[in-house]
Amino acid sequence: MEGTVIAIKESRLQLFRSRLLLFGTATRTRWIIRYHYQDMSGNMHRATSCSLLSDEVANWQVGDRGIIRIDPDSPSDSFWTGQPAHSPRAQ
Repeated sequence: MEGTVIAIKESRLQLFRSRLLLFGTATRTRWIIRYHYQDMSGNMHRATSCSLLSDEVANWQVGDRGIIRIDPDSPSDSFWTGQPAHSPRAQ
């Protein structure tokens, strides 16, 4: 199944951690990808990836399509795989 990227945002967890300056150590910026998809019944869903590193989001843009996995028993539960779909970017 495919999901379409609707936003790429800095993770709130990262924003919180950077303000704490934990033990003076540098933290790597973390990101999330927000996406939407249509399940097998035609219902639309919005979801968010887990926290990702900068290099994991570097090649993604709003409108790109990626492979997701959904729970067949609960189609509103999905997982962003980070793998690109083989269809062109939505216009």
